[in-house]
Amino acid sequence: MWNGILFIVFVSFLFPWSVFATRIESFEIDDEMKLPFIKPKHIDLVEKLSRKTNPEGVRLASSQTLTRKNNRTVSNNLVSGTTYWLKDQGIKYKSVKDDASYPQKMATLDIYYNKSKHVNKTTIVFVHGGGWVRGDKENILKNERLVNYFINKGYVLACINFRLLMNEESPGATYKDQASDIAAAIKWLHENIEKYDGNPNEMVLFGYSSGAHLASLVALDERYLEGENLSPKILKGVIAMDVHAYDIPLALSKMRGSSLENKMPLLEKLFGSEQTTQKKASPVNYVEGASDKTAFLLISAGQKDGKNQTVSRDVSEEFKIRLREDGHHAVHVHFASRGHVSLVMQFGGQKDGVAKVMSRFLEKIE
Repeated sequence: MWNGILFIVFVSFLFPWSVFATRIESFEIDDEMKLPFIKPKHIDLVEKLSRKTNPEGVRLASSQTLTRKNNRTVSNNLVSGTTYWLKDQGIKYKSVKDDASYPQKMATLDIYYNKSKHVNKTTIVFVHGGGWVRGDKENILKNERLVNYFINKGYVLACINFRLLMNEESPGATYKDQASDIAAAIKWLHENIEKYDGNPNEMVLFGYSSGAHLASLVALDERYLEGENLSPKILKGVIAMDVHAYDIPLALSKMRGSSLENKMPLLEKLFGSEQTTQKKASPVNYVEGASDKTAFLLISAGQKDGKNQTVSRDVSEEFKIRLREDGHHAVHVHFASRGHVSLVMQFGGQKDGVAKVMSRFLEKIE
């Protein structure tokens, strides 16, 4: 009996150390076995609230009440009563009045903050996903625990809109336009975030799905920030969550014959059918030339659209290797049993491994 007890105690200490020790470079976590997501007791309340809209037209975040005055939203968490934040929304980070090719809403950002918690803290810049062709900065409220997570840790959170590809509202836009928009938003934040007690010289880009590709591209291809007269040194890190486009030629080769083969035409339409043009759109192409060694956390999921896939895992691992070879601090974590969407929709749940890994990374780069 004593041998069994000692074994349990040993394993309980060994597992978290092995996963979160600083010298671990990449590892795989099976969430279902080791870090299960436990459905919150308040989920029925969450689902009911998420379908409602208040009289002023502000959609209720799923577990929060929102009140709005002018362009500011005030949130108070209904579940715990501990998370309180303000949201300044629809801020123009650049004016497009002289450019009729896309609407102003595609050049706006929202800021979530709580001044009582901030002490000149890092600014998190969220770059939404949507396959480069859709999505919105409001997507982050599909799981309000993402907002609560950053606010409770004292960060200022900025969510940005940008031009979309193959979209009737921004016809002719390219991935370069998207990256340029993101750089312009970073410039606005650099010049204004101190009003929200954020640190203009300590930013972390957080990209999900296609947003992970764009965040990585802006961080590594320094022409985008330099075009806004910004130094890449203002970026402390990049959190890139589950995309396979870090190296587009490599991704296409691995997609062939896989469960993601049907997505190959989209990549080729957006980034070209020739490897020369594909490489120009690939963040890995700019690793060697990057003067600043920004830290990277790469997260990948083992499932997409209900099917197992290893493309994002394999490309992320190769990207991590290239980053480390060039002197970047880079970590890759693969969640074999998690789906692409569940990485964000289950974020912050009890024992959620994604939130734990993200916390470890943010603590390390501070």
